[in-house]
Amino acid sequence: MGDETRREHRIELFATILLASAAVATAWSTYQSNRWRGEQTSSSSAAIRAQVTGISTKLRSLRQREVLLALGWAIFVVTLVWIATSPISFSI
Repeated sequence: MGDETRREHRIELFATILLASAAVATAWSTYQSNRWRGEQTSSSSAAIRAQVTGISTKLRSLRQREVLLALGWAIFVVTLVWIATSPISFSI
């Protein structure tokens, strides 16, 4: 196995682990939001429930944005590493 093949294998492994981590983070975020939704339905006050719903929705959206942003940056970094280690000549 040559150095180039090992490097490609490591990059692919890193990308796979990163994507799997993003999937787990998304699933965890969904689980937490569903759990929170279950807690908020037990609240007796409609005003508090409406306020919590708004906050929960904002937090869920922020969590999803954070996961997507982290995933985007990771894909960007993996792409840069791949370009830097690729035997193909790229000119910008």
